[in-house]
Amino acid sequence: MRRRCILLLIDVEPDVRKPERGSPGGWDGTRAALPLIEQMRRQLAERTATPVVLNWFLRIDPQIEGTWGHADHVLRAVPELLDTIAARGDYAGIHAHLWRWNPQARDWCNELQDEAWMRHCLDMAIAGYEAALGRRPEAGRFGDRWHSDASVRAMQHRGIRYDLSVEPGRPEEPPPGDRRASGMLPDTRTLPRTPFQPATGADDSHQAPWIVPLTTSAPRWQPTWYPPFLVKASVSPNLALSPLLVAPHLEHELARITDEPLVLVLRSGDFGSRRRLANIRRNVARLVAHRGLARCELTSPPIAIGRWLDERPA
Repeated sequence: MRRRCILLLIDVEPDVRKPERGSPGGWDGTRAALPLIEQMRRQLAERTATPVVLNWFLRIDPQIEGTWGHADHVLRAVPELLDTIAARGDYAGIHAHLWRWNPQARDWCNELQDEAWMRHCLDMAIAGYEAALGRRPEAGRFGDRWHSDASVRAMQHRGIRYDLSVEPGRPEEPPPGDRRASGMLPDTRTLPRTPFQPATGADDSHQAPWIVPLTTSAPRWQPTWYPPFLVKASVSPNLALSPLLVAPHLEHELARITDEPLVLVLRSGDFGSRRRLANIRRNVARLVAHRGLARCELTSPPIAIGRWLDERPA
């Protein structure tokens, strides 16, 4: 059997979800992340005996522009990031959030009902990426697992080939810590857990993007910050979450013999939090120590989908 593809997605984001406008800093976590991720890369390469490709998803959107004055501020705050991507042969995409400044509340709020705003955020991300890397992105992730028919069509019209936003097994819920959001995050409990290409019905020269879901856990009861304060839902494979939640899920997945890609995620800003960094270290240690990792390869969405298609019945 071929090696199982692992996609490790790294959302390159500021330290906090709602940075103070005009803040001179805010990217300490990402700067701290780069050497630690290189250390992690070496460990993973040694255990898999293959080169490790990481997938960086860059925040270039209105919240970044409204806070620091430039939508591509991440490349100014951490200029060595692009050198790392180029030198290591890594993959890069876009990670657009839908935060919108509310002048009355003087706060950032998620705008989830305005499709024009969603398209604006996506276009800003694409333009910033193209200016920085000299090519258009072919992969994207909306923030906070946002997914809708309109977002898929918008990606399709713009030539995005891989959408890695979906987290199956989550109920409809408000965005984390955002009580002023204009809507709810979608119910994804019935969505497939393996890659699929939706029928968008769009008359477009581009094919619909491949939806590459994160590898969430089986549903389990867990507390929430919103009513009813207890829901049955899948756990995200975010390596900054508690090992009590993530490690058993990782171990279960690595023990499976399957050609389904294993899709994990990290947030660069979390490397600036002592608690989240400790979680990352412990989860990565469990990942590296698992004997099933030797049957895997850390790679990019095009490679993972290519192999997924090769394994499908004709």
